[in-house]
Amino acid sequence: YQRRVRGEGTGYNLEIFRQFNKETGLYRYKGYGELTTVDLETAKKVYCDLEYRKKWDSYCNDLRVLNENEERQIIYWRVAYPWPMSHRDYVFLRKTKLISEPDRWCIIGRSDSSESVDTV
Repeated sequence: YQRRVRGEGTGYNLEIFRQFNKETGLYRYKGYGELTTVDLETAKKVYCDLEYRKKWDSYCNDLRVLNENEERQIIYWRVAYPWPMSHRDYVFLRKTKLISEPDRWCIIGRSDSSESVDTV
């Protein structure tokens, strides 16, 4: 992975990396960050509450859980980008778990081939 962004500011630090996949011609991204001025439960709720995201994310055209169990959720997300970009449809798998360290959550999201769900 190559580092693409590294930033620090009041209340956060963040690093974003990407890796090129020669087979697909697409990039894979991963990010690490820390919010130092937001409590754990608030941050988790803002990120994981899909109904709340629809209220504050003006690009969110559709966002819903397609399938879930105790271990993971499969989520459909339609992003209505402004012109000249085109709208995008994403299907991704999300897992959320508490890490053994106090006050640390790990939220993992990865694309899903959509073979595991019916056509959206």
